[in-house]
Amino acid sequence: GFPFDRLVLPVAENAGALEGLGRLCSIMLTLNLLLFLFNLLPLPPMDGAAILAGLSRTARNLRERFNEIPMAGLLGLLIAIALFRRIFWHVYDPVVQFLWR
Repeated sequence: GFPFDRLVLPVAENAGALEGLGRLCSIMLTLNLLLFLFNLLPLPPMDGAAILAGLSRTARNLRERFNEIPMAGLLGLLIAIALFRRIFWHVYDPVVQFLWR
């Protein structure tokens, strides 16, 4: 994959502080993309589960039953973390390629 701290680069050759600012912006962009994608996973307690529940009655019923279980949010979070590792790079690389065209 593309180095996540090099998405935003200064134009000047002797950038100095601008290079550090470019790296900071690159890392912030990557973290925002990461959190955006992670939050869209359709597992409670992520927002993706609420979106899916708004679109489907079956998903709404499943989400309501899932919310009744005390540790369900933690279970959903652990499953989301395991799934996210497989999904992130498939989305991150095209976004980076789009930004660098």
